[in-house]
Amino acid sequence: MNSLFIGSITRWCLDTPLFKLDADNASIFAELVNETNQKRVSENPADSFFEDFVIEPSLCPETSKLLQSIRTTIHNYTGIESFPLFEYWSHIQYPKESTDLHAHNNVDMSFVYYVNVPKNSGDFCFVLNPLGCEIAIPPITPIEGTLMLFPGGITHKVTKNLSNEIRVSVAGNLRL
Repeated sequence: MNSLFIGSITRWCLDTPLFKLDADNASIFAELVNETNQKRVSENPADSFFEDFVIEPSLCPETSKLLQSIRTTIHNYTGIESFPLFEYWSHIQYPKESTDLHAHNNVDMSFVYYVNVPKNSGDFCFVLNPLGCEIAIPPITPIEGTLMLFPGGITHKVTKNLSNEIRVSVAGNLRL
C-alpha cells in the first residue's frame, strides 16, 4: 500500500498531518463490522472505549495490511524506524453514537484512519483546556481513506453519528 502526504489541517496552534492511503476500505469495513470479529474494549456505554473494538490480525488480513501501511507512513513522516508501543483498535459508531471527551495520555502520537464516513456521521473535535478555560477548536470533518496524526495528550471527541449508517475508523497510539 502506498501513502501520499496531502497536507495538514491547522486548528488554533495544532497542526495535524493528513495522508491519503491506498487501502481496500470496502474489505476492511467488512472485516471490522463482522459480528464474529467484534469484541468491545469496554462493555460500559458511559466509557469512551465503548465504541472501540479489538482488531484480531489473523481474522482481518486487509486491516493488517492497513496497519502495516500506517506504520510505514508514520516511519516515513517521523524518520523513526520502530516504536516501543504501537497499539490499535477499530472505532465503530452506530447511528446516534458519539465518543466522549478524552485524551490518550502517556503516548507521543495518536492516529485515526477513516474507513467509512457516511455524510453527517460525526466530526473529530479537539478541545483545549488552558488555565481551566475550555476552548473548542473548530471541528474536522473526516475524509474516507485518510490518516490523521495528532499528539496523543490532546483532549478530543467525536460528535454524534447523525446518519443512518455505521461509521468506521481505525485508531491507535504509539511512543516514539
